Amino acid sequence: MRSNPGALGGGRIEWEVNLDLAERTADILRAQGIEVDILPATIPIRYRAHAFLSIHADGNTDPSLRGYKVARPGFSSIPEVDDRYAEIMHRVYGRVSGLPDDSVRISHRMINYYAFNSRRYQHAVAPGVPQLILEAGFMSSPVGREILFHQSDRLALGIAQGLMEFLDRDLTLDAAP
Repeated sequence: MRSNPGALGGGRIEWEVNLDLAERTADILRAQGIEVDILPATIPIRYRAHAFLSIHADGNTDPSLRGYKVARPGFSSIPEVDDRYAEIMHRVYGRVSGLPDDSVRISHRMINYYAFNSRRYQHAVAPGVPQLILEAGFMSSPVGREILFHQSDRLALGIAQGLMEFLDRDLTLDAAP
């Protein structure tokens, strides 16, 4: 993380935005009785869970780019489950966040994210765990920064609702912060 802290924008570093969104999402989920682990950049060896989501903020040299994207592992041990998880998160997060879909820019690095590759890396999610990566918005866009920095509760709610729907649980909205 010291050599590559991720995207930059608005005086903030990506990891700060990622952690803030993860903590807000975890608060919502925990209020619903869901156990949540917020993991460090180094995933525990063969990490197991009912669902894994890596939350990120995007960046680009083009400040006009906006939107979100959701990707599942390119090589999945449970492709139908990962496809369902991705479809739910894409639909729910898009609706709640109000951000445009930027799926046309899903990168090779997203679908081959290190945490998805337990064959190559020991610090990766175990096979059989539903896995996604979410680029929640662009820090490099003034509009994206406004949403990421000042409407993060809404983004966290979209993430939590997507996870709850995937887990076949109903989110009690009055319990959300």
